[in-house]
Amino acid sequence: MTETAAQSPFAPRSDGTRRCVVHIGLSKTGTTAIQSVLHANWGLLKTRGLFFPNLYGERYAQISLSAYVQLASGDDLPQYIARRLPLETPEKRAAFVQGFPARLHNAINEVANLQGPGTVLLSCEDLSLSVRTDEQFRILRELIEPRFDEVTYLVYIRRQEDRILSRYSQTLRGGVSHTLDEFMTNPALYDTRTVLDRWAAHVGRDRLHVRLFDRSTLDGGDLMQDFFGLFGVNPSELSISERSNEAYWPEAVPFLVRMNQLLPELGDRLPAGFRARLVQALDGAAAGREKLRLTLEQAQEIRRRNAPHEKAILETYFPERETLFPERPLPAPQAQEADDEADAVARVAIEVLLDWWDEMTVAKRTEAAARQEVDHIETF
Repeated sequence: MTETAAQSPFAPRSDGTRRCVVHIGLSKTGTTAIQSVLHANWGLLKTRGLFFPNLYGERYAQISLSAYVQLASGDDLPQYIARRLPLETPEKRAAFVQGFPARLHNAINEVANLQGPGTVLLSCEDLSLSVRTDEQFRILRELIEPRFDEVTYLVYIRRQEDRILSRYSQTLRGGVSHTLDEFMTNPALYDTRTVLDRWAAHVGRDRLHVRLFDRSTLDGGDLMQDFFGLFGVNPSELSISERSNEAYWPEAVPFLVRMNQLLPELGDRLPAGFRARLVQALDGAAAGREKLRLTLEQAQEIRRRNAPHEKAILETYFPERETLFPERPLPAPQAQEADDEADAVARVAIEVLLDWWDEMTVAKRTEAAARQEVDHIETF
């Protein structure tokens, strides 16, 4: 279903209908970028009838929705969610489950007069994968749907070749030490069809709106224009931060793989935040560099694995299209590089160390200048 803004079921109405759109994301489809714009433009969007409530003190990700469904269904929380909310003790988790429905209701009421026009938008990437069972869907729907006259669900899907590259870079940041070839063998990477069918079965095919995350199909070739245009909001009015390319450059990959293998061996010797600082340095050094690309063989393998899933998605959700995504040529065969991985690792390590050295030098100069200023004052 590829609605234009004028045809969109999310477009502004003035009939007093209490509406909610649940943006369930899918990893690596711009969900975090959308949420950051929603958070940064909260006040302006409210004047346009689009309400983005602060549910549990999260900055913008609304991961409390996923946390509630998982805990209320008897599942445990992933550690990254438990730390972020924070819900790291059994007592905190029990109190959260007991109080969250009322908190959701109050948060919605704070941003929207539910008797008037407007749309409440809930956005949580974790919902796309954490809500799996009949019980979890029942919990989610009972949490949200009785509070509104109309609830619809929105999801973007991305070309699998691009999504896998982006997800691989994300897992490297998180500490995984697989090579890209090893990473590609994970069946969960080819789960888009399963996710869509699961949500369509539980919330209704007519209420699940699937859009393509691809420049050729997005309104104006831009995600923000496409997303906010569905709600009748002109993105030129919004404050939007520049989005960075998430893929690493080729030489950084073997460095991260080896680093992720070796750092756990340091145990208690590893300073708090050390790994995060390394990743931050690599992210900073990535600007202007050629990004990691699939080889011909990798692209062919992803297409082979994904072909039956893509065909089913096309037939079920986009029957009006000839292909799910526009045809794209396969990558050209790549010549073998003369440098081995040890050289690549060494070069990246040197760049990271130089970056740290520059920062320490600036910090020391700043500290020395401040100390000199204090000494100068004390002489009077």
